Amino acid sequence: MKDSKNKKKLKEIAESKKAVLGKRHTSGITFGSGSLNFKKFKPGDDWPDPDGPATPVDAVSIPDFGIQFDTCFPLPEEQRQDIQDQIQAAFSGADVRGPVCSSGTDRIGIWYAPTSSTFASDARNRGLAQLSIHEDGQAFTAFINGSTLRTQALREIRSRGFQFDHSGNPDPDGPVIINGIRLSYKETSNQVVLTVNGYDTSFWPDVDFQITITDTLSVASGKIHCVTDTDISVDRTFLHILTILTTILAAAIPGLFVIPLTLLEADIVIGALDAPASGTGGVGKIAAQRFPGIIFLPEGRKMQFYYNAIRVTTGGIIAGGDFSIDAREPRVTIYGPEQISIDRNLLSVTVQFKVGTFDMRHPVTCVWSGGNIVSQNNTTVAIKFPLPAAGQPIITKSISVSVLDIDDLDATDSFQIKIYRINHDDEDVSPICRAKPWLAQCQ
Repeated sequence: MKDSKNKKKLKEIAESKKAVLGKRHTSGITFGSGSLNFKKFKPGDDWPDPDGPATPVDAVSIPDFGIQFDTCFPLPEEQRQDIQDQIQAAFSGADVRGPVCSSGTDRIGIWYAPTSSTFASDARNRGLAQLSIHEDGQAFTAFINGSTLRTQALREIRSRGFQFDHSGNPDPDGPVIINGIRLSYKETSNQVVLTVNGYDTSFWPDVDFQITITDTLSVASGKIHCVTDTDISVDRTFLHILTILTTILAAAIPGLFVIPLTLLEADIVIGALDAPASGTGGVGKIAAQRFPGIIFLPEGRKMQFYYNAIRVTTGGIIAGGDFSIDAREPRVTIYGPEQISIDRNLLSVTVQFKVGTFDMRHPVTCVWSGGNIVSQNNTTVAIKFPLPAAGQPIITKSISVSVLDIDDLDATDSFQIKIYRINHDDEDVSPICRAKPWLAQCQ
């Protein structure tokens, strides 16, 4: 019985070792010892208590994302906690630790997967305390773990399957089959390269293809830049179908690799990439979007990051530069239709609007005026406008909103909408002019 308990205990130790680390020490980045040290038991040694916990010694877990500053900020504990809460809100569901002052520098570590394991939690605390990614001449240095990018990419692809139709939709009977995926890092050229191999069974014989999505990262004017090149090659025997296959795959494949690396919530952490989040791009672009450009702070302030260097390594992507802490300048904008067309017999119409915020820390409180509020959900609202029984083919309505954020910063905006009352049954009027009577061709 005792031997079985001992075997069970050793198995628990081995499993905890896998759970805590599983990530390697990488060149250019130091994470303490970068390894796990476990006690080894030999014949004649005292066995651990079978009813006690399996305890790894000095386990270190590397963050998925980390920031290290060149100094420790003189902040009271409550402000440190508030900053952590803000970052936690941006990385919903992740395990955010810090800012923690250790060895004369503040650092923040983020693990995308939460943990309930005491072993893993202790290892993460040690990993954060021993984080050493700071580079000379940088006020801050940020890091995205290369192992995390690989894991997230493969996990996302597996979740969608390896067989698709020609629109890129998962399909167990689809003709496009992926049978090889590789993510690599080119240090000399600052490139993240995603290579996909597969074949298309809609041709006879099957046509092999390889897709290479190369993201080249650089910095300019304080922001991170990404240039994406996509190359599609097929078996040289089938060059006559390259045009059609290129068209199909260019539309279908890139969409498969829009990897959700814990998306940031708007208005809390704003990314540093100088291009929109949507559109084409590979894993490198998605990773670049995760580097912070602005982090909102309490008391109406914000931390702005200005990047002057970025480096792709075998262990991940490192970027750094300077930062400043500035006062926020709040403003809001109402979004909604500027004109609508309704049937002339209607006595009311309900329209939806949304308010966008800038430099305001959420949650925010919105107070709308103009018309009757039918429903409101945070920054969106449905407003009902009563209309007179007859006359006035064009009616102008005005609305406004006042927004107050958690730090008592406020901003207002106003908006006008024109309501066109049209006889929607009048077949003498073209359908386009019944739908959009404000067009020049309908005047």
